[in-house]
Amino acid sequence: MASVSKDLSKGKDSKVEKKKNQKPTPITAKKDTKATTPPAPKKAEAKKPEAKTAQKPAAKKADPKKDQKPKAAAKLAAKPATKAPVLSTVKIDRKVFQEALKVALNFVENKVTIPILSHVRITSTDKTAAIHATELSVFWRRSIPCEAKKPVDICVPAKILYDEVAALQADIATVELVVLADAVTVNGRCRIHTQPAIDFPAFPRFSGTDVDIPELGSKLKKVVVAAADSDSRYTLNTVCVDSEAGFLVATDGHRLHREAFPKADAKAKVPKVLIPKKMAEIAAKLKVAGRLTVGEEYARMPLAGGTMTARLVEGTYPDYDNIVPKKSKMVVKVSSAELLAILDGAVPLSRSSAVSLTINGKLIVKSVNPDAGEYEYSVPCETKKAEGSPRSITFGIDANYLTAALKSFEQETAEIWVDDPLKPTLINGGAVVMPVRI
Repeated sequence: MASVSKDLSKGKDSKVEKKKNQKPTPITAKKDTKATTPPAPKKAEAKKPEAKTAQKPAAKKADPKKDQKPKAAAKLAAKPATKAPVLSTVKIDRKVFQEALKVALNFVENKVTIPILSHVRITSTDKTAAIHATELSVFWRRSIPCEAKKPVDICVPAKILYDEVAALQADIATVELVVLADAVTVNGRCRIHTQPAIDFPAFPRFSGTDVDIPELGSKLKKVVVAAADSDSRYTLNTVCVDSEAGFLVATDGHRLHREAFPKADAKAKVPKVLIPKKMAEIAAKLKVAGRLTVGEEYARMPLAGGTMTARLVEGTYPDYDNIVPKKSKMVVKVSSAELLAILDGAVPLSRSSAVSLTINGKLIVKSVNPDAGEYEYSVPCETKKAEGSPRSITFGIDANYLTAALKSFEQETAEIWVDDPLKPTLINGGAVVMPVRI
């Protein structure tokens, strides 16, 4: 064992001596080899991004929007905005222009799928401006004086333009429209975007036969309330102008209103036409007084210094003459004011506005609603009976329809014709209301 340990120690000593005797490799040679190898420049390049990342906190200005706004504002202030070229300037009397726009709003749809229908079209020569408005079934056009440098043909949002003109100071008597390529300014106060006039529906022109109807607006007001609204039977969404019989008629299938006017000359051969409910409503609202011109496809009437034109509705109108009672077994005369007051009290306690009327020397109005209660009230009346008529009669009627009839054909003393509980009732000679079940 001692000999083995001696041999191991000798081996170690010989290795140490060898290491000492070895010549050290020159350091310069190692440096040269490192310089020639490609990794050295990579280490130098890797240090550059570290310097950039250290500077990132100072570059936070690019991220938040708040820091960008002052720069944008500074740029706008530094670079003045280029003015859009002025195509024309139109000056119009404010009062006349505002009145025309107010009428135009009756023909503009608030909820439209076609954006151009919420606009008015303004065309002008050097001395006259024309305002157009439509919702496709009814058109309106009016010409007013103006001063224009060049002809204009633009479409402007109707409601916005009217509001801006109405908002002008009271002492401003003239509206100045400065027309740009895609906008218009109103007295330098605002800039309203415009639409191309080529997209606006064309105003229909036609020739026809004139029908004289005195107080046309007031007559239409009496009957249009009975016209249907968005009924699948589209002919009921109209007012029938029967020139040969001399009647304006409207019905929704549950009631009918009829108003007489002078018959047309038989030689004129004016056909029975159906005008849209929208046309009749506007004419009644603005109290049209004048003639109605009837063509093959259109009808027109003067309105608010302009012309209203509507497309006629095609179809066959119900035979209204057979619905109107020609006689009755009982005629009741009652104060209109008292009857209206009673009906107002009966409706809240009725089901679907249905009430019962009983005539037995007095008029008794009764309504019953199992979930709410009941109502009963009577009013004195004058009764005229035909031979063989019963002593008393009870029938059901829609209180809202009866109220509308009394207000449309207003009389101090209402006259109600009753023949049978299951037959139509005639009110004041112009309104017919169908019976209802109680």
